[in-house]
Amino acid sequence: MKDKIKHSRIIKILLISTFTGFLYNFISPDGLTLIREKTKLVAASDSLLFSQQFEKANDNFTMISTSQAKELFNSRKAIFIDARDHWDFSDGHIPGSINIPEYDFEPSDSTVNAMDKTQRYVVYCHGTDCDVALRLAKELRKLKFNNLLIYADGWSAWINKGFAVEKGN
Repeated sequence: MKDKIKHSRIIKILLISTFTGFLYNFISPDGLTLIREKTKLVAASDSLLFSQQFEKANDNFTMISTSQAKELFNSRKAIFIDARDHWDFSDGHIPGSINIPEYDFEPSDSTVNAMDKTQRYVVYCHGTDCDVALRLAKELRKLKFNNLLIYADGWSAWINKGFAVEKGN
């Protein structure tokens, strides 16, 4: 009988805790979505890369290929943002990239505040199996950075092509 009472108390505590957690999450402005929303990546046309028209903010992000990333890099028409950790960045990155690690992103960061929101940015991380660049781009979009491109092939494709690399901070 004592075991039944203990089990029922445990179940009650778990139910109350779960309900309280869901309620707090629902009310909180920083609450988490319970169902993950899939972000759509749309391939960029070559004409978009050099147009003066800035991409309008919507739920989609524009993805660029390695050749398009290289073209933007060579023309200096975009600033590259490396969303990887500091130590990965110092081991090697696309020359001239800004390092804004997604894992410790803060909207009040001085680097972010100094950035021009009308500038075109290319956000990248390790490669196609890495969603860190997309997560950082979502955070930047919340801050009204609307001219963002995602270099989905990322760092691994860049070095595999033998393109220029920079080391250090």
